[in-house]
Amino acid sequence: GYSLADIAAATGGNNNRGNGDMFGENGWWIILLFLFTGWGGRGFGGGFGGFDFGDIGDIFGFKGFVFKKSRDEDVRKIKVTCYDQLRYLKNKDSRVFEGVTSNQIFEQLCKDFVLKYKTVDASSHICAPRSEDATSLYDMIKNALDDTLANTGKWYFIRDNFGTLEHLNITSCLRPEVLGDKSYVMGLDYQTSIDDDVYNQIKLYRDNQETGKREVFIVNDTVNGGELIKRWGILQLYEKVDESYNIAQIESRALAMLKYYSGVRRSLTLRCLGIKEFFAGCIFRCKIKDLGDLSMDSYLLVTECTHRISNEEHTMDIKTEVVRG
Repeated sequence: GYSLADIAAATGGNNNRGNGDMFGENGWWIILLFLFTGWGGRGFGGGFGGFDFGDIGDIFGFKGFVFKKSRDEDVRKIKVTCYDQLRYLKNKDSRVFEGVTSNQIFEQLCKDFVLKYKTVDASSHICAPRSEDATSLYDMIKNALDDTLANTGKWYFIRDNFGTLEHLNITSCLRPEVLGDKSYVMGLDYQTSIDDDVYNQIKLYRDNQETGKREVFIVNDTVNGGELIKRWGILQLYEKVDESYNIAQIESRALAMLKYYSGVRRSLTLRCLGIKEFFAGCIFRCKIKDLGDLSMDSYLLVTECTHRISNEEHTMDIKTEVVRG
């Protein structure tokens, strides 16, 4: 037989709204690490194809692919690393997208790379035309998701749901559990910041091919009285928009971006009793009476979730941020 020990399943992202590494805010990958004890020294045979665990110890479901196997001096024990389908979105390609939504881009790329997929929640927003050159599939999708968020305030993301890539809205992933004082939470770290991903001035530009000039459009906190600029100084986001945007569309985009980015960023990391249905991308209600500067009763987005199973004890660490936009 075999044994599984020190299982750690990480479902998470890097919470980066900039370029987004593997992976950014709109998508999260699952990694499964486990220790395998083989038969009579033969170890874990087979190749690197699909590896279906099903439901491990009734804790969580995972379906993925073995990508790495390693041994130390005890060759009977093999450390195995598995990834879900999101790993294949690291592939790079060049594409031109025009007149399509984020889910249509997602569907097209999944079809072309023979990935099993499903659109749970479709977007009606037509993304700005975009030319992608030597870009990862994930970043192509992420650019469309970012465009949708900036223009509509609707937050979509992608995930692997037990072997099927899904495009969905975070509102479809609301959990019924309330976490907080005397409810699942064993410890916490709380941070407030205007240092990252907070802006009180949005400066957009487009290059006018007809006139050969660069046109600049600025919206800042003076539309709200200017109090944030007085208190924080100017925190500017500078971004290019497609030439096809008209002035009304640019102004609308700038105002939506200002609304989204101008608040203090609050992040909360919770150490909790494990809930197998929790994953990066879900939303839950958090009630904590005293966080020092406020009493929290808000809906939080899980940006990273790490499940740990040891000696039949299931715990999880979740990084969160207040749902905004």
